[in-house]
Amino acid sequence: MIELAVMVPVPPLITMTDMLRRWLRGSLAHPEAHLPDRGAHTIATLEPSVATYYSGWENYQRLLAGAIAPLSDEQLSLQAAPHLWSIRMIANHIAAARSWWFHSWMGEGGPEFDAMSDFDEGEESGRRQATEIVKGLDATWSLVESCLRQWSEADLDTRFQRPVPNAAGERPWRDRRYIIWHVAEHDLHHGGEISFSLGMHGIPAIPL
Repeated sequence: MIELAVMVPVPPLITMTDMLRRWLRGSLAHPEAHLPDRGAHTIATLEPSVATYYSGWENYQRLLAGAIAPLSDEQLSLQAAPHLWSIRMIANHIAAARSWWFHSWMGEGGPEFDAMSDFDEGEESGRRQATEIVKGLDATWSLVESCLRQWSEADLDTRFQRPVPNAAGERPWRDRRYIIWHVAEHDLHHGGEISFSLGMHGIPAIPL
């Protein structure tokens, strides 16, 4: 790659003072009678998944893919300036970055994502049509979304080392919290570039 939830309802808690008052009034058989069943709710269901905090990301993915889908080969080749990436290249890069961070760095997803980290490299990336680009965006979003739904806040401190050395020969460590936010901001940054490039050529941008 070129480098540049569902909330489960939880019964309201009853304080010991409230239970004692109700017990004295005869509405409870015993102060401990209505204590929550500790076996009924596990830690996983009590904690919201990370997807709760990124609930707007799914809609952004839908709008991004929707803006790319109708573009012709000529439109995908449009650039905001001669020295800047084409719309095609930017869209390829968004998909590649998702796979790079979630699959290559954190080991999520199966072998089908091995090649996705290089979705923005090679001659094919310069010829890829809208249908294939949207498939790449959908596939990598599916990977991101499945991870967000299974992780809770307790998982965010887990750290991962860069899989290969960077240009400086280093392999830095990043925690899951950093990686998720970085990929989200990366989507937004390059999605903005796509919108700007489309708009300046009179083509509908991402309809935020």
